[in-house]
Amino acid sequence: MESFSVLRKNINALLAQRGWSQPELAKRADLDQKTINNIVSERAAISSTKLSTIERIAEAFGVTIREILSDTSCEQINESADVADEIAILVRNYLVSHPDGRKAIIRLSDSEAKVGQSSNQ
Repeated sequence: MESFSVLRKNINALLAQRGWSQPELAKRADLDQKTINNIVSERAAISSTKLSTIERIAEAFGVTIREILSDTSCEQINESADVADEIAILVRNYLVSHPDGRKAIIRLSDSEAKVGQSSNQ
């Protein structure tokens, strides 16, 4: 799929997912509403759209430029980010509640690495 049609698809998916309108995105990205409308409605060509514009849109949604231009659905991107956030919270809570938590996590990490190495051989 062409990069710009992927961008349009992902912007529309993220707008729907967040319940935002195009004017809301324009405000959050500090862009003119016409700019957003031109991108979403296929009036703008990728060659005429500045990278900084795509970067502002990605930042407004809280995704990277790579993610917003990726053919991977933005729903999957957000699910991955949610899982990573949940894991970080669990690890942080574990470390706070267990004095030897850091050592246990390092041991677990080392054992997982060994399992991965042995399965690759």
